[in-house]
Amino acid sequence: MKDSALLGLAGVAGCGKDTFFTHLKQALEKRSITIKRYSFGDELKYEVNKWTTNEYGIDAVNCDRIDKEKIRPFLIAHGVIKRNKTEGQYWINKTKERIKNDTERPDVACITDVRYNQYKNDEASWIKNNEGIVVYIQRLVKTDEAAELRIPLEAKNTEELKNDPLVKDSANFIASIKDVHESLIEKTVTEEVETFLEWLKENGGEQWKKLLM
Repeated sequence: MKDSALLGLAGVAGCGKDTFFTHLKQALEKRSITIKRYSFGDELKYEVNKWTTNEYGIDAVNCDRIDKEKIRPFLIAHGVIKRNKTEGQYWINKTKERIKNDTERPDVACITDVRYNQYKNDEASWIKNNEGIVVYIQRLVKTDEAAELRIPLEAKNTEELKNDPLVKDSANFIASIKDVHESLIEKTVTEEVETFLEWLKENGGEQWKKLLM
């Protein structure tokens, strides 16, 4: 079975990683390239789901935003403890196994929540060390309604404040997406996706060049 090309999406919460993935998927499928979403965070939810369901009556995998906020401190604590005990490898290994055992392995395995580059072979480095590409998504927001100046959306918690700069510094490509009116979002993101794919074709290495030729 073929190995999937690895792609990681990074950026602070609310920057548009899932939106970027949706438009990237559309662009690749037009080129007859298959892509599938994976997530380090999903592996965490799968692992604790039985416990949160029994103890809190909350399905960690399928809960709504309100219930997710209730269990967020527990999810963060469990995730960080497992990371620290294994120098970042625990959730990487879980995700690696899921990709490896996927019976419908895609051309591109896209991990949509790359948040760490704290350890030697942490999330971002692991992707890059396996000929993968890390895309940092930077959402540019106005300082106020009248301002022309746009600044990157800021991290929302101490964990992001500490780790996001490390991931950004390690990224292969930075996708800058302006905050625009809802009617222009699709056009704006699609243009940035196409810019990225052109860059990827020239700079992504042989595996990506073959996929995109």
